[in-house]
Amino acid sequence: ILNHDNVAAQQPSYTSSLPSVGMQRCDASFSLGGVSAVNRPTTEMEASRLVSLSVQYLIMLVKNILNGRMSSDFVVIRKTEPSNVMEYSYSCVVSALKLILENLQLKRILVIEIDSTHRTDIQKEFYHDRRVLCCSVFHASTSLWTPNEVGAGIGEGFNVNVPVRVNKCMDGDFLAILQRIILPVSYEFNPELVFFLVNADSFNAPGKHAFDLTKAFYDHMRHAVFGLAGGKICSGFLSDVLGPSWVRFLANGLACPNISHFNSRRVSPGIKATIRRCWSVLSRHWKSLAWLGDVGLDPPGAEEILQVVKEERKEEHFVSFDTKSVALVYDEKMMLHKMPRSHPEKPERIKAIWAHLLERRLLERCLILKAREADDSELSLCHLPKYVEHMDALTEKLKAPIVTLEMNENSIYASKSTNQCAKLAAGSCIELVKAVLEGKALSGFAIVRPPGHHAERDFFFGFCFFNNKRILIIDWDVHHGNGTQNMFESDPRVLLVSLHRFGSDVFPAGPDGDFHKTGIGGGVGYNINIPWHTDEYPKPFGAPEYIAAFLHIILPIAYEFDPELVLISAGFDSLRNDPLDNRVQLDPESFAHMTHLLSSLAQGRVVMALEGGYHLPDLSKSVGQCVSTMLGDPLPLPDPGVNADWSVNRRASNVFFKLGRKLKDQWSNVDVHVRMNKDVSDFVPVTL
Repeated sequence: ILNHDNVAAQQPSYTSSLPSVGMQRCDASFSLGGVSAVNRPTTEMEASRLVSLSVQYLIMLVKNILNGRMSSDFVVIRKTEPSNVMEYSYSCVVSALKLILENLQLKRILVIEIDSTHRTDIQKEFYHDRRVLCCSVFHASTSLWTPNEVGAGIGEGFNVNVPVRVNKCMDGDFLAILQRIILPVSYEFNPELVFFLVNADSFNAPGKHAFDLTKAFYDHMRHAVFGLAGGKICSGFLSDVLGPSWVRFLANGLACPNISHFNSRRVSPGIKATIRRCWSVLSRHWKSLAWLGDVGLDPPGAEEILQVVKEERKEEHFVSFDTKSVALVYDEKMMLHKMPRSHPEKPERIKAIWAHLLERRLLERCLILKAREADDSELSLCHLPKYVEHMDALTEKLKAPIVTLEMNENSIYASKSTNQCAKLAAGSCIELVKAVLEGKALSGFAIVRPPGHHAERDFFFGFCFFNNKRILIIDWDVHHGNGTQNMFESDPRVLLVSLHRFGSDVFPAGPDGDFHKTGIGGGVGYNINIPWHTDEYPKPFGAPEYIAAFLHIILPIAYEFDPELVLISAGFDSLRNDPLDNRVQLDPESFAHMTHLLSSLAQGRVVMALEGGYHLPDLSKSVGQCVSTMLGDPLPLPDPGVNADWSVNRRASNVFFKLGRKLKDQWSNVDVHVRMNKDVSDFVPVTL
């Protein structure tokens, strides 16, 4: 904690609540002799002295962050009065950035500025420098800068301006700017360090042109930014308005306030137009936005797209937080469900995962729940009683170790212990959900088998026998979760989203997994399929497509839906090394980022249940990444970094456009990339 304003005064009361373990406080009032005599920068000399001290401390803190000696987060706390202090604060950041680039050899620093008054110090200093990506959100009435000022020379494309023209920019508006502009570009840039600069006048400030943002939204914005740069975040310009939020975050992990505390979850037409205007300019420079280039207004000129050199990923050293907020459930008895030796759904899957969590010392940081079998009354909530009785009778009659069930099912095998294992998997998931809902844990992962998302109400399907969840929000298994869809397609209490491969040779066959299947009756709009159409299409689907789906489809709808609980069908058969499929190619790091994005919902109440995934080393690593993310550890850098692979392939972008048109009547925030608005007046470029 660095407080360089009013240093002789007592620290803000909320700093006393910082956790004592793993937290370091750096107060100018006692760290350097003589500084305690300075109250506020009332003269140029005193102000310059404080700037110099602040720069020294920023450099020291950044060094400690980068070498892993400190937690991956720190806060710069200051007050915003008198008004001239803000200029000195920006000088402090500019000086610190220049020294960091010169002395620490960083190649990618992201600066995010949120200030209703546009301050151009940082942008001007690094306008020709591609090492600094500066994203600035401000009110258009305070500046002549427009989206067209994207940088110059080798820095072209690395300056992002979002001038807001509405009188009141509220939480829902800022959320759209964050998800549709800042995060896509930031993921592609793949920063090594983030400066997150938020002026407190943006929060519940009076005035005609003020940003009207709540502290609850600030928590969600901070959560999203924490997913970047391995959690190496420098946050500045905080005051008593926002400081407590950071203290809660550092002490309690990643839980976000309820979305119902937002002052608005809708995106205004003016902000949608602003986003499209920014896309029309930025899509020429960022591959992750290239598919949106024809959505907004055509920008002047015809500059070529920047070719960014691919960076080699560095070895990463992360600091972990001590918490018991994550629950795990596992039982080796579930290995008794036997499959043919050549079958990929091996019993060793769950054993390998548990061993990996033990090796990474994640188990000792989690609450371990006792597994149990689901009883017939619980199973009947999702399955017809006759089906439950049929499974009981079927496995009792089995004589051979493994039996193929010849009922036109696809990939169905049963053994003597299959029924017991299926009940154990379902009951374990129920126990995990209960633990989260009762407040015993914030989130959790059920390491169970056999999988459950193909099981129908009255028959088994896929490798699954009982649906082991009663509500599903998102299913990222590479195969469509047909069983879960059919159970909840008419229920508006369940928002179901499935990302999966789709095509003529893909299991399960049929049209149910296509985008136009959006639910029936009262559930229309609450069943969302995001199909990856792979027929006769050579390019694989990977992290760019998944991140785009989350930022442009899933999260805008999920924030509007405001769930109380997030359940994830966590299939890992979309890994690039999985033996069942090579058309979808994700890395374990991708699942960490998807988990992080979803954990901003439902106040962090996220329950994950294992589905597919058959490459044991990558499967184990992926589950470890998800558990580590839920524990609040810094995220690994996304892969790929800044390279051409961040472009979204045409099959995926076509699905996004179709879904936007299909769902716009049910969800107000999903059509930003669909509707075109030609009525926005042209911006006039600034001459630099």
